[in-house]
Amino acid sequence: MSIAAVIRPPFLRKNRTRAIQIIARSLFRELRAHGYTPHHVITLSSELIQLVTDVLKGSPPEPEKVPTDSNGGAHASRT
Repeated sequence: MSIAAVIRPPFLRKNRTRAIQIIARSLFRELRAHGYTPHHVITLSSELIQLVTDVLKGSPPEPEKVPTDSNGGAHASRT
């Protein structure tokens, strides 16, 4: 057990869990409002799970190349 788990009162852990739930709902609504499909949300979720799995295994996540536009600026693509 970590020191933080011992020092942090249970109500803070509960609030953090609630905050994560709120963030997840907000992110889902925002993605859907901006045209992302449920399939995109599943892809995002899978990527997050893979990143966490990598951390738990002790291997650092691999850096990903971000596509750039013709001016050299980064942009996100929706597929």
